[in-house]
Amino acid sequence: MPQPAPILPARYGPVLRALEGLRHTRAMALLLGGFLLAGLLFGLGSVLVLSSGSFALAALLNFCGVLVLVADINATGLALMDAARNRQPRALAALLVEGAMCFGRFMLVAAAAAAGFALYLLVLALLFYLGRIPYLGPLLLVVILPLAVLFTAALIAGLLVFLALLAPALWAGNPVSAALARLTAIAAERPLEVIISLLLLGVLLGVTALVVSGFLFSGTSQVGLIASGVLGTDVMPAFGMGGGMGRGRMGGGDATGLIGAAAIGMGVVFAIVASAFAAIQLNGLCHIYLQASADIDDARAEAALAGIVAATGRAREKLSAAASPRVRRADEAASEPPAGRDATRMADAAPALRACPRCQAQIAPTARFCTRCGTPLKP
Repeated sequence: MPQPAPILPARYGPVLRALEGLRHTRAMALLLGGFLLAGLLFGLGSVLVLSSGSFALAALLNFCGVLVLVADINATGLALMDAARNRQPRALAALLVEGAMCFGRFMLVAAAAAAGFALYLLVLALLFYLGRIPYLGPLLLVVILPLAVLFTAALIAGLLVFLALLAPALWAGNPVSAALARLTAIAAERPLEVIISLLLLGVLLGVTALVVSGFLFSGTSQVGLIASGVLGTDVMPAFGMGGGMGRGRMGGGDATGLIGAAAIGMGVVFAIVASAFAAIQLNGLCHIYLQASADIDDARAEAALAGIVAATGRAREKLSAAASPRVRRADEAASEPPAGRDATRMADAAPALRACPRCQAQIAPTARFCTRCGTPLKP
């Protein structure tokens, strides 16, 4: 009798392969260079604000720093995905250009997903509007409420899987349509496996960060104390720690320069550590995606996505058709001049007049005598 495959290596083994990102020297170099360049731009922006108060130029430098980070992370994701799929490495320029294009596609798809979720919330609000029906509303609410809670929870889980694996799907070279089809199939067939894999990746990162931070704290405190004693000035504030050695012999501009140099050096240390953690996370996402999409039937996935798109289009058309009569009445009321509306209301409110049988004068229907000739009238 054949034995079932072990669950951990078969389904969640790719999480452990996230640590292989630390051995990818090209990805580490890309991340370190991008983080250092972005840190330089952010630092220059802060210096400009403090020195000259130029907030516009500082905002421009900060925006450029964000663009550098975005392009660098996506280029690194492409490099790690190529390594995970045993593909030929691409040139640096090709990685940066394709990474920027992947980010643009990512933002477009994420915006479309947000719009779709907003449409779902609108449909949900219309369903809850049925609860206002007398007598029947509470009965409908008993059915609608649990179904809505369960479906919304499943939808949020699917969106989490969709957005978490969207970037790796694009890094794998899939067009937007193929990436959407594959991610929809993954979110529908194995959302819990992917969510557990993402949680395990988070636990791995958290434990690694705890261990590394402990060693870094010990190293930083020892080096800071020795540097402060040798240099004769307290450089511990540049390490993110309180001073313990005092200002010492050195002061003024020399001390400020040493503290600034120590701060830059610690910035390099933090950039190296951040690059290591980013490499672990990006490599983990790449392997989780490849594991989740290994046996996806592309034809069936594309057919399922087409059905979802068609159902969404029909729902939108029904909402538009339901809203169009109200919109048309509102437009007609808004296009009618105020004077015309007032005259119409006055005409509707005024009672109908009657003619005098003798002089044909228009008089009120309740009048007992004609106001022109005095003829007696029957009310």
